[in-house]
Amino acid sequence: MKSRHIAFAKILTLLAAFLATSGFFLSCGDKTGAEKPEGGEIDVEFSLPEAMKIAKDEETYDFKILFGKAPEKSDVVAFQSSAASFDMHIVTVSESVFTVAIPDNLISGTYDVLVKRGGRLKKIGTTTVTITGGSDDITPTDGSNVYGMVFCGKDPVAGAVVSDGVLVTKTNEKGVYQLKSDKKYGYVFVSVPSGYDAPVDGVMPLFWSHVSGSKNKAERIDFELLKADNENYTLYLMGDMHITGGARCNDMVQYRHFMKAMSEDMEATPGAKYGLTLGDMSWDYYWYRASYSLKNYAAEISK
Repeated sequence: MKSRHIAFAKILTLLAAFLATSGFFLSCGDKTGAEKPEGGEIDVEFSLPEAMKIAKDEETYDFKILFGKAPEKSDVVAFQSSAASFDMHIVTVSESVFTVAIPDNLISGTYDVLVKRGGRLKKIGTTTVTITGGSDDITPTDGSNVYGMVFCGKDPVAGAVVSDGVLVTKTNEKGVYQLKSDKKYGYVFVSVPSGYDAPVDGVMPLFWSHVSGSKNKAERIDFELLKADNENYTLYLMGDMHITGGARCNDMVQYRHFMKAMSEDMEATPGAKYGLTLGDMSWDYYWYRASYSLKNYAAEISK
């Protein structure tokens, strides 16, 4: 038995030597098996803020170059989410800063930020973009702690209704609103007036925003609206879905069958179309039992 062990060990040693000399190497660093892109990695580094506030009338944005690793002027900075992708072309490059052009249709949202060079990509990080109305002379008044502007393009929207779930106010002729909020529910939203739509991230309309829990902190939150012809529209109402990711009653098969039928009907229906869920999109019991939370629901409904 001992001699068999020795012989087996010799075989393993010879096999390892053969693999090494033949160029067969097992890598623990890259578990995807993906080949490195031709031309090597993109050697670019720059400072990416966790949050970016960009005024609607801003045409460019500056990024600080790190470690002297500047992009080439022909590179493209891509902002990508599950629902949208925006390419920002480089305008100028210096030793310390480079400037990109901001697309006119950029919307608020959370994006992966990548550098594109030909067919190669390098991810820099993730940031949350907030598009603001562009006016810097708005300040909180009369003790208000949630304030901002409702705008469409470069124009203010007067008479828009804004609420924190308790208090309700309207924007003035400059599109500005002020709220003295207890911040009880942790959000603020605009009721979208006729003739407008909210920008959409996937299927999620961007008509609301979180606020901090501190009543002592004044926060500026702007809302962008888009001009729309919605005098005539079709409204799709969806009852309690209670989807659980397949943990109950084969619910995902039923849900996807329903969504396919509804999507086909929407494509065949002319004019403006809106969808309204009536509640209970997911089920808190299965947030924990099946690890299927509102985040999973949002990803599913955006498909």
